[in-house]
Amino acid sequence: VRARYLAKFRREVGFADATEQAVITWLGRPLSAKSRNMWLSTINVFYLWAAKNDVFPKAPDGRDFNPVANIAKPRMHPRHPRPMVDDDIRKALANADPLMTVWLLCGALAGMRCQEIAGVEREDVYEDTGRLHIVHGKGDKERWVPLHPDILAALQALPMRTTGPLWDETPASVSRKINNYLHSLGVKSTAHTLRHFFATQVYRSSKDLRLTQELLGHSSPQTTAVYAAADQSAAAGVVSGLSIGGGS
Repeated sequence: VRARYLAKFRREVGFADATEQAVITWLGRPLSAKSRNMWLSTINVFYLWAAKNDVFPKAPDGRDFNPVANIAKPRMHPRHPRPMVDDDIRKALANADPLMTVWLLCGALAGMRCQEIAGVEREDVYEDTGRLHIVHGKGDKERWVPLHPDILAALQALPMRTTGPLWDETPASVSRKINNYLHSLGVKSTAHTLRHFFATQVYRSSKDLRLTQELLGHSSPQTTAVYAAADQSAAAGVVSGLSIGGGS
């Protein structure tokens, strides 16, 4: 994704010829705050790398050449958990073919991203110890998650290959196929909301944010909090039980 961003920037602005005003004008097209942040972050990291490797001459004042260094990122609205609802998951599973069933369960019962689903190999599935080794996580992170019996049963129903990749898919194709399938059923959620569902269910069952963080492969609990929705029914009970000054 970052490579595509940089290629587009090179074509339409140019690395060596870019100025702060040119970048501001270029990013002035209709973009969400999230997209504009992504653009600025990607371009900034490129110029930091370029400065470290002396790719461009320094600016006239002696500073490293970085036309985005002083461009403020737009304020982001806080993100909230958006787990797929149970009824939509049941509907999707009821109509899915064997391969789609595996993918849906990997998202909902193992919290796997599309890139992680795409990269699963036979050697990552440990039936004897009931664990799933996720080796293609975001940022090349690895983690272990319990192998849910429903995922194992779905894998065995394919059946699984004896070695190597379990399917020939890219992260983009897994995401596209899951999303298209969900939308064909009238389900407005996306593949990533299955990961939100997993996070929410783990947190509600364990009340352990650290455990939830580890199972999702997050570096920060703040990121995990975006995925794990609080139980609003429990919240209602807690709030209704509050009192002021101990009075009745």
